[in-house]
Formats: sequence, structure tokens, C-alpha cells
Amino acid sequence: MKPVSVFLFACLLIASGVHVSYAQIVGDTIPVVQNGKTIYYEIIIAGSPNTVKVVHPPAASPHYAGDIVIPSTVTYSSVVYQVTSVDNEVFKDCATLTSVTFPATVTSIGNDVFSGSTALTTLIFLPETPPAITGSTFTGFSSTATIRVPAGKKTNYTGDSNWQSSVGAQIWQPEITLTPLTLPKFAVEGETKTFDVYTTVNVTVSRNQSWLTVSPVSVAATVPGGTTQTITVVVPRNTSTSERTAAVTLTGAGAVTQTITVTQAAQPVAMESILVPSSGCDIAFPVAKGAAWAVSLFPDYAWCRVSPISGNGASAATVSISVAPNPTPYVRVISLRFTFGGTTHYDVLIEQSALLL
Repeated sequence: MKPVSVFLFACLLIASGVHVSYAQIVGDTIPVVQNGKTIYYEIIIAGSPNTVKVVHPPAASPHYAGDIVIPSTVTYSSVVYQVTSVDNEVFKDCATLTSVTFPATVTSIGNDVFSGSTALTTLIFLPETPPAITGSTFTGFSSTATIRVPAGKKTNYTGDSNWQSSVGAQIWQPEITLTPLTLPKFAVEGETKTFDVYTTVNVTVSRNQSWLTVSPVSVAATVPGGTTQTITVVVPRNTSTSERTAAVTLTGAGAVTQTITVTQAAQPVAMESILVPSSGCDIAFPVAKGAAWAVSLFPDYAWCRVSPISGNGASAATVSISVAPNPTPYVRVISLRFTFGGTTHYDVLIEQSALLL
């Protein structure tokens, strides 16, 4: 079919109301609406792969405004394009633009992209490797705006001479750092300890056990400089003969978390009163592994005997308590005093019933 015939055939189709679709070619500008905002792209490669770059809106169209999130791919006329670059002056003079998020697929950014965008406060870059820029990419970019990069990737950006010389002081990454990284074991009697958190993101502080408290439970960060805050952990007395642990977790924006473990020593012996029948009995009393220990009777009545009377704490032990029959019509009481590490002591009360006459 001759070209003139093709043209006339197309005209007839259009006149009859039939939609005619044309393949996009390199250099075409395509508008794509996402989340209620229109972003304009120019086709770089029409083929495999299909790629586009972000461009400034056409002269008759509104400038970019508010929060702009550039996707990694866009679809136009059923064709999927990967977004790989940002053209020159794309966000220039966008007076009401407040933030821009760049996808991980962007590998280069043009010249004079942000000048005149006086309301722009935040740029978020998702690429782990910094996109190629020129010495004039950030011309006119506000010195008070911040540039956020992926966690752990700040040095990738500041290590690039163009990035460092242009906006190095404004680059920050989601970061939570704890000092110290671990807390010493809490004493069985209960203690208060602290650690410091440095963060560049807002943080919530939580714990997975109700027996300890932490404060404050949130930290508001300033960027890009970051904020240092002291976190206080309060642990009450452990009345169990088992060591206990808990986790304090700090969770921040950007999927960054840090956890510090809280461990508390066990109660060496169960704090309790032991009721003994008037007929007497033998009792096996457990002593937890830990410090060296000794046990004595107070007062040292002959009707109650214990063995052994000491241990090195290298392993759990059992103290045998032998209580003789009570020949009197009176309740009688004696205390077992356990001493641990030569200083800390615990009393276990033994109460024997009276002989019923």
C-alpha cells in the first residue's frame, strides 16, 4: 500500500471514530499520573530495555509541587519504561515543591535541577550508589535543605567529589548508634542503668518484658546533625531463682533498629517461709549457681540442722535441712541465713507447728 493510501486510510479510521495508536519513539514526552500527580518523562530508549528520563513539565503545564515521588518504572500505552535519569532544570523554579524521592534506578542527574525551588526541604535518594551529577546539579539548592540516603550508604555519597563539594554537609542517613553496645548484668536487688542513643531519625523505644521500665519512650531527631539522648533502664528486684533477660528495642524511620539486651542475676535462694509439721521432716532446699555461699542458723537451735553449710557457687547445689519433731505445745521458728559473695544475705524462715496435746 502506498504512503498516501495509508494516510487516507488512517484519516478514514479517525473520521469513523476508530482509535489509532502510534508507537512511541525516542524523544517523545509522555505524561504519567501517579498518586494524583503528573510527572513528565522523555523516552531515551524505545526497545529493550525501554528507558525514560524525568523532564520539566511543558510550558503550558503547572510546575511540580508538593511531595514528588519518582517511581522506578512507569507504564504508558501498555509499555513499561524504567526511569534511569533526571534531565536538566527539571525542578527549577518549582516554588511550591517540598520534597523529591528518587528511585534506586536513577543513575544520573542533570544541571541546575533545583534552583528557584525555595520551598524544597528534603531530597530522598534510594540508590545505594550515588547517581552521576555535575558541579552545577545543585546550583541554587537551599543550604538548609537535607539530603537523605540509604542507611549505611552515606560514605558512598560523601566519597564522591561532586556530591561532597556540592552538598556533603547536608547528606545524612537513617542511623541509630548505642553507647555502650551492651549493659552490664543487673544485680538481683535491682538497679538503674543508662545508655546513650545517637539518632538521625525519630525513634520509639520499647521493651519486650513488663518487669523493667525504660524512659523516655521516644526520641525526636534533628537532621542532618542528629540527636543524642540518654535512655534510662530501671530493673526491680528479681525474686526468681532463674536469671532473666529482656530486650530494649529502638525503632526508627527508614527501617533501622537497634536492640540492647538487659540481663539480671537470679535470686540465689527462693525467698519464702517453709511450714514444717510438728512431727518434723527433711527438706531439700535449692541454691542457684552463682557466687560462693554459706548458710547459718539464726538462732542456732539444735532441733534444726543443715548440710552442707557452704559452696563455691560453681554449680547449683542442694542444702539438706533436717527438722526434729516438736515436743512442745508452742510454734517454733528459726531462720536460715544465706550469705553470697561474703556480703549479700537472704533469710529463709522455717516455722514448725506445735505438738497438739
